[in-house]
Amino acid sequence: MQQPLSATSASISIQADAPASAAGPVPSGCVSIDGIDVAKSNLAELRRRIGIVFQYPERQLFERTVYKEIAFGLSRFALSSAETDMRVREALIRVGLGEELLDKSPFRLSGGQKRRIAIAAILAMRPEILILDEPAAGLDPQGRREILDGVARMQRELGFTLLLVSNSLDDIIRLADRVVILNNGSVALEGTVRDVLGNSEALESAGMLMPKITGFMMQLRKKIPELRDCILTVDEARDELKRVMSLSAEGDAAAC
Repeated sequence: MQQPLSATSASISIQADAPASAAGPVPSGCVSIDGIDVAKSNLAELRRRIGIVFQYPERQLFERTVYKEIAFGLSRFALSSAETDMRVREALIRVGLGEELLDKSPFRLSGGQKRRIAIAAILAMRPEILILDEPAAGLDPQGRREILDGVARMQRELGFTLLLVSNSLDDIIRLADRVVILNNGSVALEGTVRDVLGNSEALESAGMLMPKITGFMMQLRKKIPELRDCILTVDEARDELKRVMSLSAEGDAAAC
């Protein structure tokens, strides 16, 4: 069984020789990047191309200053001090933080700031593929919005492939153009965001909650059948309600 996860600049595929059981991992298979089996490729090259930000990355911070934290991974690249300095400052700005934080301890920052520092440390290495594991987990609504909007902006600006791991479809619709839903080690759904969200029964059986605005509009559609299916965002909901209200107003005017 082969299920590709493709994005902007690279293709990631996972091929399992046999389906996984609920009790353990896939027994055998391979993971490939752009058609290259990762088990047979140069590990140093993979590390250069792929950046991973684990869940709660702020728990992995250890350096005395923000500058040293972001620069740590660059020590493997044999860069000049000027190039290292430029990358550190650029990465900090990319995640929406100011240079005044460079000499501060990362442990004195807010939770959202710590997480952005951890992402900056990966961005400084300029990966072709960025893997994020629950990047907004545990953050308050404002911190969640800042992290997700920031990641979306960086992906547009830098063009890296983004692979997002999340249990929240609300997060996924903000960042993804293609979605794979896994259930007990097997692929339950795969397709565009709109295609996947259009299959509410399969989502429910996989234990996924419909995005709040999508669920609200689905319930509202029972009262107002003129509403279109599969509304994904608040902006789409606003525009759709305006459209239906405009149609209603035109009908009332014609009746008069």
